[in-house]
Amino acid sequence: MPRTAAPGQYRVRVVSGSVVRVTSPAFSVAAATTRVYNPGDHAGGTEDLLVQQRGSWTFRATAFAPNGTLRATAVIGGKTVTLGGIGQVGDGWKLDAKGDVGLTDYVRLTLPADAPIGQLKVAFTDGSKSVTRTLAVEGAAVAASVQVGATVEIGGTIRITGKGFVHPTHATQGSRIAVKIDDGAYSRLDDKVHSNRTVWYVIDAKKDGTFEVDMPLPDGTKSGPNGSDPAFAAGTHALRFLTGSLLAGDTSRTVKSTDFTVMKKNLTSTPTPTISGTKKVGKTLKATVKTWQPTKVTVKYQWLRDGKAISKATTSSYKLTKADAGKKVSVKVTGSKSGYTTVSKTSKTVTVAKVVSTVKVTVPKSVKKGTQATIKVTVSAATSKPTGKVTVTVNGKKVAKTVKASAKGKVSIKLPKISKAGSYKVKASFAPSGSTAKSTAKSTTVTKTLKVT
Repeated sequence: MPRTAAPGQYRVRVVSGSVVRVTSPAFSVAAATTRVYNPGDHAGGTEDLLVQQRGSWTFRATAFAPNGTLRATAVIGGKTVTLGGIGQVGDGWKLDAKGDVGLTDYVRLTLPADAPIGQLKVAFTDGSKSVTRTLAVEGAAVAASVQVGATVEIGGTIRITGKGFVHPTHATQGSRIAVKIDDGAYSRLDDKVHSNRTVWYVIDAKKDGTFEVDMPLPDGTKSGPNGSDPAFAAGTHALRFLTGSLLAGDTSRTVKSTDFTVMKKNLTSTPTPTISGTKKVGKTLKATVKTWQPTKVTVKYQWLRDGKAISKATTSSYKLTKADAGKKVSVKVTGSKSGYTTVSKTSKTVTVAKVVSTVKVTVPKSVKKGTQATIKVTVSAATSKPTGKVTVTVNGKKVAKTVKASAKGKVSIKLPKISKAGSYKVKASFAPSGSTAKSTAKSTTVTKTLKVT
């Protein structure tokens, strides 16, 4: 009713042009009484008496002292405190000629941060008339914030919790939140979530502004329901939470999460390879690898000699060379797949047999009795520069000669003098030493005939 309406009986008519369409039953209008109220009670509605710490309460006041000043006080922390607000002049609100305020303008009472949570009595007075209203005080509005899991696998889900996403007016829910990855660096491949494909996920907060969701992340591919453009990569990422455009009347916000780490997924089956074959120089070893999982894992081979990679030995089989003699050989298999952590598995080692050294003996066709014959001995071993000792036996006597690396396996040996003519057996053998002994075994004895005239 207009503030100027006099007390009495009234009816409401609905008129279209000059035609009265309907007339309400008569109702009584009483004179304005001294009161303070929230405008939510108009037309028999319910007042909103809830107000937050540091928040404001909209009110109207009627029938106080004409042209006076309306002040508000409350007991906070054991002291009577004068409260301020919107629309004040000085420490109060100016009343109009009818003793009203807030009917034609906009006034609000603001509560301090230390207002006690719960029931708070607020006294409104013009100096002579007083009205007390009891407000329900709740904690100050929570700033919108989010928490995300610290680590997650590509294609997995990340736990997200949030609070403070309260919708100002919606009756049943909180804000509707658009979530972007790295400020929109990754887009969906279709419009099923949102027409703006950089919106990876949409969250509806509860009415109290909280939410807790497990959001699926891109799976590292460029296809399928969780594929992205570009393909999602492992590393450090962050989420951006946006409100204001997805739900009418919502508050405009932008909140960025802390960084989180995206890890590649783990292969589910990574069997260790095994080696088969004869473990001798010149023979071929073969690596056997059972199926790695999931499917389409790329497997690469690298043969190792005493733990070090053998050049160009990168297939599933390997032919042993002299360099492998006496060494421990193994094979390393590396499995890789996009979006997964690369894994290497190494077989047990096998020891390659030493190469048996050989000696070649060259004797002169004949030698006169009483003179020394010179023979030549050539040693073959796993190395081209063997070290060791050649031992020669003739006519019951032994002669030994050290073979140095610089000799490259060739030595000349003078035999003892033989005083009687005849044919004599010359027996020679080689025993490796030093590093040669690690790859080379002792030779068999070679026999030659020396003719003494």
